[in-house]
Amino acid sequence: CHVTLIDTHCPDKSTIEAEVTELILTLAQELGISTKGLTENEKLLSGLSSEQLLSKVIHFGVAQKRLPADTQITELSKRLVQIQRNTALAAAYRPSLYPGQISYIQAQKSQYKQLNKSWQKLSEKFACVTLPGSHHSLVREPQVKLLAETLLKRIYSSE
Repeated sequence: CHVTLIDTHCPDKSTIEAEVTELILTLAQELGISTKGLTENEKLLSGLSSEQLLSKVIHFGVAQKRLPADTQITELSKRLVQIQRNTALAAAYRPSLYPGQISYIQAQKSQYKQLNKSWQKLSEKFACVTLPGSHHSLVREPQVKLLAETLLKRIYSSE
């Protein structure tokens, strides 16, 4: 048995659900949209509704050529609902000891730098590989090619 985790935190008792503003910023980052300029005034952000924030994300995404000009708020709203569900599930999940190999692929610029130690406590067979990039850039060109190669090595080495 072999599990490979890609730059993710290990849920524990301190895991809490994120605020909607934080989740919308996460959505923007997942879409490859730079939030610089959007996050500079936190007071302004906290006063905006979800729709207003999503509208700003669309504006930034179109300006950065990450979203088509005809992107609708309803499209991003559906993705936000999925992120909210995933966040709630992650907050409720409590991993237990794992008898097999855990491979942890960590982004060099990860926000979860110290948290791989939490995963390490769950298995005597733990390996960590660090790849260039950030949490969100690992799944985009050019880093995604290196991620794919690393995953293939892990798959074939566990057979």
